[in-house]
Amino acid sequence: MASAETEVNPDGTQEVASFTEGPFVAATDLAVKAARKLPQLAAIGFELRLLRVPARYLMALWLHSPAADLLVPLPPSPIGKEGEPVLPAVFFSDLAGLAATATPPP
Repeated sequence: MASAETEVNPDGTQEVASFTEGPFVAATDLAVKAARKLPQLAAIGFELRLLRVPARYLMALWLHSPAADLLVPLPPSPIGKEGEPVLPAVFFSDLAGLAATATPPP
């Protein structure tokens, strides 16, 4: 299993930018399947997005709807809560705590 990322060209068309495989790809597949079963999203639907924080080796599904947003950290997650839907305020608070304790590069 692999994933592909696209980017928007200056003329507005999409172009494949990269192909990826590895632990986040498999985790993304499992998280998407689990997200489709979430009762809080079943009735309203959602737009699936992916949030990537390379500096912290963190990826999360971002489930967006007009009514609410949820973030699902993908394993391995430095903030824990892997596969668990988390409100944005909690997710970003955990991420800020991680950043505050990080050792700056030399």
